[in-house]
Amino acid sequence: MTITEATVKYNKALLKGRKAHLAYQKVSEKQLWRIYKKAAGKIGSKIMAADAPLAPAALRTFLDSITSEMKRLDNKILSTIQTASNKSIKMSLKNTIDRLQVYKEFLPATFAIKLTSSVFNSVHHAAVRALIRRPLDGIELSERVWNIHQTSITQIRKHIAKGYLYGEPSHKIAQEVRRFLIISDSDMRTKKWRAFFKEHPPGRGVYRSAYKNTERVIRTETNNAFRLAQSEYAASRTWIIGVKWHRVAGAKECAECDGYASGGINGDGVYPGGEIPSSHPQCLCFLTDVFKQDVLKKGTTSSILKST
Repeated sequence: MTITEATVKYNKALLKGRKAHLAYQKVSEKQLWRIYKKAAGKIGSKIMAADAPLAPAALRTFLDSITSEMKRLDNKILSTIQTASNKSIKMSLKNTIDRLQVYKEFLPATFAIKLTSSVFNSVHHAAVRALIRRPLDGIELSERVWNIHQTSITQIRKHIAKGYLYGEPSHKIAQEVRRFLIISDSDMRTKKWRAFFKEHPPGRGVYRSAYKNTERVIRTETNNAFRLAQSEYAASRTWIIGVKWHRVAGAKECAECDGYASGGINGDGVYPGGEIPSSHPQCLCFLTDVFKQDVLKKGTTSSILKST
């Protein structure tokens, strides 16, 4: 096999890994949806079962029970995102090893591509630490999720209290509370719900529901985790300089990522292992591996491994 043929195989393995990760993201998003849908159902059932009208003391107790449901939801969502990020790191490390294996015959026999179990765990833990200590916009993951839900809790409590005060039917209150949690963007096409959210702003985030804003968080976290694992792997191998930042073809222009693709060690988008920048929410940029000079055998020369 020639070095050119190996590079073609490398690119195919890279693409396969990225597709597998995107598919896993979809699975994680469906899991999020099920959790939010279940929570919305529980809160709706509580509202439907409440005996209206409620006295002030009873209303406060009822609203506190709704807050407790939201706190339980918060814990489940945070655990789901952390689990998905951990899985993304493992998927990334496996894909990194798989694609670099195509260059095995061009590397000195003393250069290991596969990781021993202890080194794998070490690299994995390094990626987890890097993910934790590099919060988006200076806000920790747990705080971001809580901010999304805190806004929802405040709005839900206000809406329930107002509904009972004005004697609205329980089913209507339950329906509108559900909108705070799992409304889809398509509902915003109607005049009714545009007016509803104008009166009741969704708060932190760019979407109109807790689910949609949390979906954005899990995509961001898992993508960051996938890139961080690649970077930490490079840091564990003495024969790899680092990783090169690539923009996704056809993606919307982003000055931030354009800067990363032309930044790094020598202004060529190459960053030392363990030192990649944090990107914007839902960034789909990807990394390739960069060998040190004269690492490859058989007269080949070191080069940045470019992706199609």
